[in-house]
Amino acid sequence: YTHKLFPTTPAKFAAILSCFLVEKKHNDPFDSESIPGIYREILKLNEETSLNDLEPSCTYMDAIYMWATGISIKTICEKTNVTVGHFCKLVNRLVQLLEQLQSVDVGNKELSKRCESVVKLIKRGLPFVASLYLR
Repeated sequence: YTHKLFPTTPAKFAAILSCFLVEKKHNDPFDSESIPGIYREILKLNEETSLNDLEPSCTYMDAIYMWATGISIKTICEKTNVTVGHFCKLVNRLVQLLEQLQSVDVGNKELSKRCESVVKLIKRGLPFVASLYLR
């Protein structure tokens, strides 16, 4: 399944990983506009490997893809149905997942490099601003 999880760009890799952080709901979209056809492959991969107990969701795929390509949160929220709070939380969880994948990298330097490049793209802006309420 390496070829399915390592598409050509780090932005696509980030979008694909976001599927495993959110549980599918009945009204979720059936595919991603940014990476057409990938969701069916993710479902097949999940079934074959049991990567996730729950059915992956492509709800945030397009939003994460846009974020990883440098688009602002304001534009992402206008173009998708995501809220700023949920989006920021998901970006933080995605960075945590990527850091965990880097730390368990056993003999696969390609995975470690890919995770590092994605973290550099998405660890920016509002999702990583320290809260004004925590002191």
